[in-house]
Amino acid sequence: MRIIICFFFFLSSLSCFAQGDHSHEHINKVIGIPDLLADFEIRIYKSYNITNCTEVFRMYQVNKDVWRGMFYEYYSAAPHANVKEHFTKRELQASGNLDIAWYKMLAQDILYLPQQEAIRHKLSKKYVECDPLDKRYDGYGLAVQTVAICDGTSFDIFIRQEDKQNNISYDNPESYLKRYPDVDELISIHELLEIIRENFGVWKE
Repeated sequence: MRIIICFFFFLSSLSCFAQGDHSHEHINKVIGIPDLLADFEIRIYKSYNITNCTEVFRMYQVNKDVWRGMFYEYYSAAPHANVKEHFTKRELQASGNLDIAWYKMLAQDILYLPQQEAIRHKLSKKYVECDPLDKRYDGYGLAVQTVAICDGTSFDIFIRQEDKQNNISYDNPESYLKRYPDVDELISIHELLEIIRENFGVWKE
């Protein structure tokens, strides 16, 4: 049996801004937040690799009765464009009950989702190809069609609920979801982002 693998790449234009230190530790230091998550917190770093910007969303419990939402935009230095390292921040006003929002997030199994690399086998389409002229493999083979979306948008997600924690990274999850709508992990990431959009009004498409 033969296996044929086809790759399709979707690229967007690259930018000279995609440089500088975008490590989480460096960004945390600049914008003034701790590396350690609160006992109840979700933190998402959304990176646009074609720019010098990383957006940071935080939702965490201040005390038993109070949740807080924060949104930061971190810009790394781009000397050739005369741009200095800087950031902006704003406190988000929630439109709904954040206790409910938190449990809706947990319902997406974010605490247990694997890394995107662990589901790469799901991000392809497989079918049997017949070539009667090819006698080496009885005229049949397994064809694998894989799509690589390279538009440079990634989500690094950190979540903690007391002693349970998870950290996962997904590139272009919603773009992949349009092509593979039955992948549970992509559905969970999409639903998580929808909860954030609905409650805080950020990252609306």
